[in-house]
Amino acid sequence: EGTAPNKATALQWFEKAAALEHKDAQFKCAQMYYDGEGTAPNKATALQWFEKAAALEHKDAQFKCAQMYYDGEGTAPNKETALRWFEKAAALEHKDAQFKCGWMYDNGEGTAVDKETALRWWEKAAKQGHKVAQYNCGVMYSNGDGTATDKEAALKWYEQSAGQGYANAQFNCGLMYDKGEGTPVNKETALQWFEKAAKQEHKGAQFNCGRMYYNGEGTAPNKETALHWYEKAAAQEHRGAQFRCAQMYYNGEGTAPNKETALQWFEKAAALEHKDAQ
Repeated sequence: EGTAPNKATALQWFEKAAALEHKDAQFKCAQMYYDGEGTAPNKATALQWFEKAAALEHKDAQFKCAQMYYDGEGTAPNKETALRWFEKAAALEHKDAQFKCGWMYDNGEGTAVDKETALRWWEKAAKQGHKVAQYNCGVMYSNGDGTATDKEAALKWYEQSAGQGYANAQFNCGLMYDKGEGTPVNKETALQWFEKAAKQEHKGAQFNCGRMYYNGEGTAPNKETALHWYEKAAAQEHRGAQFRCAQMYYNGEGTAPNKETALQWFEKAAALEHKDAQ
C-alpha cells in the first residue's frame, strides 16, 4: 500500500519488529521463511520464528510448531514435542489443535494410548464445530471407547457432523436410523441420510440406497433407481454392489436382461473374493 509490493523489504521490517518481541511479526517472519516470500525458503529458520511467537502464546504459531515437529519440517520428527505444542494451542481453544491432540492420544503418538483423553479433546473441538471431531465423538460413544456406550450421544454427534456435510457421519446416521440405534427405526430418515452420503460418492451409502430402493424400504420400490445406486457403488469396487448389479442384469430387473453385462459384474465381484459370485 502506497508503494510497489516488495516482499524482501517487508521481511526486513517484520524482522525488526520481531526482534522487539512482537509476536505477530514473529509469526509473519516464520510464514515468509516457510513459504519463501522475500527470501529463499528456510524451514529451520521458519521454525525458530514460529517457536519465538509460540513462546509468547501465539496459538497459530504453537499449532504450526506442532505440525513441523510432527512432520519433521525444519527439524527431526518428534511426536512428543509435537504433542506438547498441540496441547498448548489446544488450551487456547485452537480447534484444529484440539482435534490433533485427540488423534495423538487415540493412536498413541507421542504418548501412551489414552482413549478418555482423546475423547475429551475431541469433544472440545466438536463443541467448536469441528466436523471430523464430531464424527469421532460419535464413533467413540457408539463403540464405548473412552466412555460408556451411549447410542443417543453417538447419534447426536453424528447428526451435528452430518449437518456440516461430512459423508461418513451421514452414512452412520443412516445406519442408526435404519437399525434403530439411539432412536426408533425410521427408514425414511435412514434413506435421506444414505442419499446425502451417496451423492458424495460414499460407496457404502450408495449400496444401501440400492438396497432400500430395491426392497421398498423408506420409499416405494424402484428397481431402476436401485440399479442406478448399485452401479455407482459397484464402480467403486464394492463387491456386494457388483454382485447385485450382476443379478439385476441377469434377471432383467430395472433394466432389460443382459447376460453379458451380468457376467462382467459377476466376474468383477468374484475377483474381489465374493464367494457367491465365484
